[in-house]
Amino acid sequence: MKLRAMGAMGAMGAMGAMGAMGAMGAVLVLLASSAFAQVGKSLGVVDANTATEQVLVAAPSVSAPVVKALIAARPFNSIVDLNKFLLSHRPWKSIEHFHKEIGKYVDDKEVRRLARYVAIQ
Repeated sequence: MKLRAMGAMGAMGAMGAMGAMGAMGAVLVLLASSAFAQVGKSLGVVDANTATEQVLVAAPSVSAPVVKALIAARPFNSIVDLNKFLLSHRPWKSIEHFHKEIGKYVDDKEVRRLARYVAIQ
């Protein structure tokens, strides 16, 4: 039980550090979950307010139109502002939108199978 309580306190300290990091400026963190699952070279930490278009386009899962919109929306005053921007640029706005777009390329059975892996907020 003591170890669990210490873990919770450690998590609270980490959340405080994240708040401090957000106060220092918006930072886009591009990390892989594990070294062996990573594809390509890690970009590490990139400042979304100062990174060049070439650096941002090289990031995994970031398209050129999103990068152009991100550059136009600068500066981000906090990590929260950056997160709001990124969440507004999700590829699908609803599950119906997902079905319509993906249905152009695969049959209905495959769309239903793929929909299990889609999270839309």
